Amino acid sequence: MLKYAVFALLTVGFCLAGCEKTVEAAKEDTTATMDATLTPKVKSAIISNPILNDPNNLIDVGTEGEKVYLRGHVVSQEAKSEATQIAQRVLDESGSKFELVNELEIVPVPKVEDKP
Repeated sequence: MLKYAVFALLTVGFCLAGCEKTVEAAKEDTTATMDATLTPKVKSAIISNPILNDPNNLIDVGTEGEKVYLRGHVVSQEAKSEATQIAQRVLDESGSKFELVNELEIVPVPKVEDKP
């Protein structure tokens, strides 16, 4: 009888150890899936915005780890703020716990002076 009890305990122990690895693997899969879906969602939202869809803006969206990065340059502080708000809204609506990192630089378009 003792032999069966030891066998049962060992079996349960192995199952629990396997379940722990499965939970961690599921978390990694969820993060990878979130990476794959967030980037195109944020890009699409940015492209559809009239302030940001300007040929003088260059906005790259990427995910690394649990962070979504906005990189490149925009023509104004308004555009940078708009990009932040849009990207954060997408993250919130997706239920994502990812952090948004805005590394956009402001590069104003030089004014062309009128020639007489």
